[in-house]
Order: sequence, then C-alpha cells, then structure tokens
Amino acid sequence: MPLAQMASEAMRRVGAVGAANAIAQADLPRELQDSLQPLVEAGVIREGAPGTYYLHESGRWSRGRILKAISFWFLVIIIPVIILQLSNGR
Repeated sequence: MPLAQMASEAMRRVGAVGAANAIAQADLPRELQDSLQPLVEAGVIREGAPGTYYLHESGRWSRGRILKAISFWFLVIIIPVIILQLSNGR
C-alpha cells in the first residue's frame, strides 16, 4: 500500500481529518511517526498548531469529483453542438 494511502487511513482512524482536529505528534499512529516528514513535505499531512498534525484532503480529487467534472464539461460541449446541429438542419 502506498505511503500516502496508508497515512490517509491511519489519520482517519484517529480522527485527525482537519485543522480543528489536529493531534499531537506523540499521539500519531506509530506507522506515521517514522515517515512524518516526507508526508508533510508531500502535503498529505499538514501541521496545525505547533507540534500537531492533520490529514489534508481538500486538494485531492475523488472518483466522484472527477466524474462530476467530466460530466459538467461534457454537457458544456455537447449542448452547444446539439443546438448547432438542430439549427443547421432547418
């Protein structure tokens, strides 16, 4: 399992999913304590108040968010094409 995915699951388990729920480094899951610095540098985990950390997910694209974006742009492109086709048929 990739480190970022493992970190996401571990942080969710302890409830550190936002700045308001940041937890102290000593309370982090053991599997994250050794690899904390690379995760912070990658932006997966952020530091809240000094010495507290939380999972940062707002910039991540979920499958549902990707499908919504594709659907939106599909409609934005298809509707004008359909309108043009219908208007040219007369």
